[in-house]
Amino acid sequence: MKQMRKLGTHNLGLNFTHGAQRDPSSRRMRCVGIPQSRLDDSISKLVALGYKVGVVLEIESSQMGCKIVSRSLLRIFTPGVITEDNMIGMETRFACCLFPTAFMCDQFVQSDLKCGICFLDASTAQFHLGVAANFVELETQIKKFQPREILFPIQMLSQKVKLRLTSASPTLIWTFLKEGEMDGGFWAPSSVPDRLRPYFENHLDENVNALCKQLHTPEIAGAFGGMASYLRRLKLDRDILPNSQFFFLNSSSLNQLGPMA
Repeated sequence: MKQMRKLGTHNLGLNFTHGAQRDPSSRRMRCVGIPQSRLDDSISKLVALGYKVGVVLEIESSQMGCKIVSRSLLRIFTPGVITEDNMIGMETRFACCLFPTAFMCDQFVQSDLKCGICFLDASTAQFHLGVAANFVELETQIKKFQPREILFPIQMLSQKVKLRLTSASPTLIWTFLKEGEMDGGFWAPSSVPDRLRPYFENHLDENVNALCKQLHTPEIAGAFGGMASYLRRLKLDRDILPNSQFFFLNSSSLNQLGPMA
C-alpha cells in the first residue's frame, strides 16, 4: 500500500487524501485517488512505466458504515496489449506468447527443441504465428519484433535463458501463466480449436480457415491459445479475436497465411 501511494504522488503528481475514520480510536488512512478526469492520462503513464492497471467499477452504492461494496473488474491494461488511441504511439506495442515443447534450460540454446510463437499487435488485431526450430531462430524473432511483454508457461524457463531473451528486447516484462484449462492460463493445444469456435463462427473466411489449418501444429495451437486466453483475462477477447488478421512467421520473411499469401 505504501509503495502504491508513493507511485501516485511521485509518478502521477497526485495529492494525499485521508480515508473515512470509522473508529474514533483508529488513525485515518492516507490515500491517493485518481480523479475520473485524469484516469486515461494516469493509465497511460503507468502502462508506459511497465505496470499493469486494473479498472474496477462499484456495482452497488456505497454508504457510510455499510459493508464492503461489491465491485466488478472492467478491464486490465498491460504494456504488451494496447488498443487505446492515446497509447498506440508507444515505441513498441507487441505482446509475445511462447509455447515450448519442454523446459527451456541452458541446453536449449544448443538443441533443436521447438517453441511455438505468437506475436500480437492489439492495436491492429494482427497475429504473427510460427514455430522456432531452435534458439537462434527464436532469439532472431524476439529481436525483430521487440515485444513489450512475453507470456510464458510458469516454471518452464531457466534464469539464464530468460536473461538472454530479455537482452534481445530490453524493455519487455515477463508474465508467467499456469498451464491448464482455466481462463488466463495456457489451454491444452488439442482444445484450442473448440475454444476458439465461438469467436469465429460468424466470421468464417479464407483468413480464419488458414488459421484453423495452422492450429493442427501443437506448438502454434499452444502459443495462440495462450494469447487468446490472456486476452480473455484482459476483457479484450471479443473485441480482438473476431476481427483478427493472421500471418505466418518463418525464418526469412512474414507471409500471410493460406490463400491470402
